[in-house]
Amino acid sequence: MDSERHQQVCKLFETAVELEGNARLEYLDLACREDPRLRNEVGSLLQYHDEQTLIPLAAIPQVSVSLKPLVSRSATPSRKGRSIRLWLSRPIASIAPRPMLVIIVILTMCLALLGEWVHQGIERSLRQSLETQLQTLLQVDVAALENWIDFEDARVERWAQNEDVRRAIGQLVQISEKPGASRDALLNSAALKELIRLMEPLHSQQTNLGFTVISRAGKAVADDNLQFVGAETSPEGGPYLRRILLGETILSKPSPEGIYTVGIEPDYDNLLMFVASPVANNEGDNIAAMVLKFPADEKFTQILSLAQLGETGETYAFDRLADVLSDLRDPQAVKAAGLFFADSLPGHTALKVQLRDPGGNLTAGYRTDRPSISWPTTKMATLATAGHDGSDMIGYRNYLGIPVLGAWRWLPKYDFGVATEMTVKEAYAPLRYVHWAFGGLLSLLGLLFGFVLVTSLSHLRLHREVGATTQLGEYTLKELIGQGGMGKVYKAQHALLRRPTAIKLLDGIEADRETVLRFEREVQLTSELTHPNTIQIYDFGRTQEELFYYVMEFLPGLNLEELVAVSGALPVGRVLHLLHQICGSLAEAHQRGLIHRDIKPANIMVCDRGGVFDVIKVLDFGLAKSSQSDQQLLITGPQQLGGTPRFIAPERIQDPSTLDPRSDIYSLGAVTFFLLTGRHVYTGKSTADLLYQVMNVVPERLNHISAVDVPQELDELVAACLAKTPEDRPESIDAIMRKLDRLAKTLPWSQADALRCWETAIQSKYPMCTQP
Repeated sequence: MDSERHQQVCKLFETAVELEGNARLEYLDLACREDPRLRNEVGSLLQYHDEQTLIPLAAIPQVSVSLKPLVSRSATPSRKGRSIRLWLSRPIASIAPRPMLVIIVILTMCLALLGEWVHQGIERSLRQSLETQLQTLLQVDVAALENWIDFEDARVERWAQNEDVRRAIGQLVQISEKPGASRDALLNSAALKELIRLMEPLHSQQTNLGFTVISRAGKAVADDNLQFVGAETSPEGGPYLRRILLGETILSKPSPEGIYTVGIEPDYDNLLMFVASPVANNEGDNIAAMVLKFPADEKFTQILSLAQLGETGETYAFDRLADVLSDLRDPQAVKAAGLFFADSLPGHTALKVQLRDPGGNLTAGYRTDRPSISWPTTKMATLATAGHDGSDMIGYRNYLGIPVLGAWRWLPKYDFGVATEMTVKEAYAPLRYVHWAFGGLLSLLGLLFGFVLVTSLSHLRLHREVGATTQLGEYTLKELIGQGGMGKVYKAQHALLRRPTAIKLLDGIEADRETVLRFEREVQLTSELTHPNTIQIYDFGRTQEELFYYVMEFLPGLNLEELVAVSGALPVGRVLHLLHQICGSLAEAHQRGLIHRDIKPANIMVCDRGGVFDVIKVLDFGLAKSSQSDQQLLITGPQQLGGTPRFIAPERIQDPSTLDPRSDIYSLGAVTFFLLTGRHVYTGKSTADLLYQVMNVVPERLNHISAVDVPQELDELVAACLAKTPEDRPESIDAIMRKLDRLAKTLPWSQADALRCWETAIQSKYPMCTQP
């Protein structure tokens, strides 16, 4: 309607409203004879006009009206009982936050790109720093190890070149080479005693340092504790002896004590290292090897463990077979993972663990059926034993299957390698803070994006369900909260009061005068009820799509059907408390001549209202009828059966036009039966079967089937309410309330009981509970 048309309608309306009866009709016929549509528009305004119009038409000449004027109950009705309010609506296109969606998407993408760029830069810088630290630590450890080896080499060479030592060793070699020479000949020789005396200063230089002299024939001709005198060199020691006799000073890798001697069982819990140098005679021929021996963990392992990164960093040595030559940092973890080759003390891991990749993290519970010998060597060991020094800052699995970073170096002179490693988790721990920061920002944007998206989808859904508007006057539709045969219920909010409300949109109603009157009559009857246990009606009207609606109070809680579904049968005291409130609502309705006709658990809510618990609200007077004479205005026709079969009174099945308040009493008895037993009075599989049982089958008594102890008086009261004929039922709701009051004295239900019940319900994540 454009502005000119609007002004024309307003002018005709203002004139016609002052006229009455035939004078008004004649004026409209004359003024609108060439424009019937104009006459209908003015007539529509006059039809719902009231002297207490809230917004005068003339006051809003430039506003486009999206909804037709809607009928609304005023606070103090006029003698005609009607008032008019102009409702303005906003189309979905005007409120859908599409620009906000685009902005949030762009911000999210920009932040994601910025976060990735920053993350990559920090990770690259951190990786370079870690590589530098690992390489530096490795170089320091290798340098310390080489300095120690050079020191030991120099020491053994000094002893091997000492003139007195050489002379004594020469004599021992001669004794050992005599035909038939025995071990006793060596032990009793003066040369051995002299050599042991000469080597005494060796023990003062280092604790646990010993010596052995091996002849060129491979026989031990001297030993500081005489244990190995006369013993032959094993095949494992042959290569070392040949290198020594060729003039090379060598350091051995850690080895079990006795492994280089024939007839001695190797002791893997006592690892030794030796440094050896040739001993020459006066002619310059190498006739023996001077061997200094010492525990491997005293110097070798100590040097490698002096500097380690963080809590998980470790440095260790390994040989060409990928055997670990030094003790590891966490032997308990190694033992728990089952990696020891033999039972041993958990403090020693050298020569008992191999650098093999198990395929998963053993410390996190990973296990495989494949034997460890079949596992491939770790990436580091594979490269190092092939002679490739380097580092890996991406990560690889170590001998425990833990992802680690590492740097390594192979020492060909000593035929073993050294590696230093730390876990990826600890190495890149600083990146967690970057992840958290950007993750938090992205999460906030994601939540905002989700909120806007859900809001948009909600608007779109509402647009499909209720037409081109989500704004009914001062009420904004929020979400669909219920749906039934007569329409849909939405949660809404008043623009100024900001209170939540429920709006019911009724479907399938033709927009003719008779329907308007029926709908208006129904809402009028319900809105006249003021009992605190009856739902309050705030407003009603009609949308531009001819959908009728009314606004009522929003009730968070459960209906009785949902309560029994989650809680089962209720205790008698609580049922009496709830029934008394239901009866209060029905008593007022019956006093005003209004019969509900659809009392059932789904139409009764139990709520928390203002800190008072177990408050009943009776809903949905949509099938309500007045017992007065103006039945032609009722929303259901005289021969239409309305209600729910399980709770409908027998007389209403026989005659749907029956208007007897005792039909509500029957329904109340069926609801009480349901609350006390958790089941319905009748359980037919079809509507016809249910209606037959309602008409002909006598209900079971509560005391026969209820799991709770039902008082005899209550049992008789429910049986009377379920009587087939109205005459056999209690004469009124007031009579029922008197009996409930007597019963409640012996079975009270206090607010403390209700509060305890609701607190238990919250703790157990259920909306209600069954016991106080």
